[in-house]
Amino acid sequence: MAKKRCKGCGAPLKDGDKLCARCGRVVSKDPPRRSYVQKAPQTVSRPVQTRSNAVRPKAEKPKRALSKKAAAVYKLLTAAVIITAAYIVIFTVQVFRVKTASYEFKSEMKMAHDNFGEAIDGYFESGSWSVDPFTMSCTYKGETKRSEQWEIAFSAGADIRVKSIIIDGERVKASKTETKLMAMFI
Repeated sequence: MAKKRCKGCGAPLKDGDKLCARCGRVVSKDPPRRSYVQKAPQTVSRPVQTRSNAVRPKAEKPKRALSKKAAAVYKLLTAAVIITAAYIVIFTVQVFRVKTASYEFKSEMKMAHDNFGEAIDGYFESGSWSVDPFTMSCTYKGETKRSEQWEIAFSAGADIRVKSIIIDGERVKASKTETKLMAMFI
């Protein structure tokens, strides 16, 4: 067996020395060397795979972080979808409220229709509703069987009331509003 030498100055060392006698360097303790015996490869028997029992590993896609621009676009699209959904809900609720509301006429006459929805469906050939969620108003634009173009604006706040009526581009005076509405309900 070869004698140990100091790694600093090369002086011979005795077994058990912890310091070099010449330079004073600490002698390192080398771990004992292991000898490795190479093992023969082991054969493992695997079951034969067929199409029915074959297991294919799923490829995982790496997750990509969104860039700042893509994240901003994603947030804007999300906000647009939420606002659109809120508008659709408000539109549906407001139109339903107006259609089911009735008008309190000063006359004792029996009306053929109980609410605006029935009266509008019976009086107009075609038309469409629009809602302004900011002013809580609802507007119906339609054409009568006599080809008159009507626009009825409703206030759809706590209570439903008719704000204005425009027939063929001319605003109906407030004093004539009830008469025009009564024509729809009869």
